[in-house]
Amino acid sequence: DCRHCPFAANASEYSNFEKASSLPTPCWLSREHLWLAAGQGDTVLIGLDHFLASALRHIRSIVLPCNNVGIIAGKTCVWLFDIFGAIALRTPASGTVIRCNPELIRRPNLVLKAPYGRGWLFEARTREKWQKSLMQGAAAQDFIRLSQNKLKDKVLAELAPAEPALAAAADGGALDSELALREMPKRYFELLAETMRETRDK
Repeated sequence: DCRHCPFAANASEYSNFEKASSLPTPCWLSREHLWLAAGQGDTVLIGLDHFLASALRHIRSIVLPCNNVGIIAGKTCVWLFDIFGAIALRTPASGTVIRCNPELIRRPNLVLKAPYGRGWLFEARTREKWQKSLMQGAAAQDFIRLSQNKLKDKVLAELAPAEPALAAAADGGALDSELALREMPKRYFELLAETMRETRDK
């Protein structure tokens, strides 16, 4: 859908964003695990990174800011609702919301399946230098890895002794979040929120 393409001017260059499993080069990352990418003029597109998308797995609903509403950097702008609780995310830049992703109303899980593509959250107009407080490139990738490792360590500390499949992750494997959700769904959600607070406030 070209109307909703965040990179319409360079569509061929970004055609693989839909299946990206790492932060695409043009994206900047906030400590809330929200990415920003420059759009046309003074606009930016905002979405979730792949760490948060893969860690959540299930989203019942999403609350996004309304069109034409002002947003202030550091203030909550998005709520992600899971059956076991909600995660609030703070906006990384000040500005005015232009539009929200209409597909997320009927398909909220799209934000998890295609975080860098059709699962974008909203678009805003901002005239400030929003990049100054964000990360890009190696710094952004290191931050994502730090969050992944922290969450894995927390889950393993509680479940590894009783669950051999999770213990395997201690040897460098990826955390099986589906298994963790099945074994301790409420606690897993709490550990995710705890990990995000710790990495954000570090």
